[in-house]
Amino acid sequence: MDLFEVHKRIRQAFNKDMSGYLTTEEIDRALDRAQLQEFRHLYGDDRMMPNAPLSYGMTLKIHTDLNPFKKSFVFNQNTYSPTANPAGTGPSGILILPSDFVFFISIRRASPDAPIKLISEDEIAHRLSSTLRGPTASRPIAVINGPSDGAGFEIGRTRIQIFPQAPIQGTIHYLSRPKAPLLAGTMSGRTFQYNVTGSTQLQWADTAVDRIIERALSVLGETLKDEIGADNYKKARE
Repeated sequence: MDLFEVHKRIRQAFNKDMSGYLTTEEIDRALDRAQLQEFRHLYGDDRMMPNAPLSYGMTLKIHTDLNPFKKSFVFNQNTYSPTANPAGTGPSGILILPSDFVFFISIRRASPDAPIKLISEDEIAHRLSSTLRGPTASRPIAVINGPSDGAGFEIGRTRIQIFPQAPIQGTIHYLSRPKAPLLAGTMSGRTFQYNVTGSTQLQWADTAVDRIIERALSVLGETLKDEIGADNYKKARE
């Protein structure tokens, strides 16, 4: 669904008096917040990251809704550079993820070919000390280290520590962050001249956009109540 049509539907959901309170920028922000809510709802609670792929893979519908955000990234051993190649891996098995990374689908080592199991920080010490379940080249494991604070890596990038701690190459499949919507255009008198080429569209299928609009209306309603007061909001909607 075109973003201009999305904005029209949101404004039409409010009456004439209420729509005057809404700016284009406010609607874009509400849509971005709403789409992130929908995104999180579909892939599962990120606090349960090691188990969240179960919710991600539950139905074909969820797969379809999230399809625009599925990406893959091939990492080669010792290719990380803060400037030339800010996503990659270094000699100690630290993998720096792309800036749009949000959530794992899968990660796999190339040679020898093997899935890399993502485990929790609570489990890592036990696995490293275990003679039976310890990581090997054919049975690697990994743990998320969280955003980088510098120390040779770009600040804010999510890091993964892969074990064994050695140069590694492989592929990660992941979900990327939905692009923030932006309705571009200029005002000519009281008419908005829409610039479609300069706008950033929502990436979702229309069925998902319908749900995002509903979420955005809720966000905007709460925001307007805070700005103009609950009584004025109620009178304007009557």
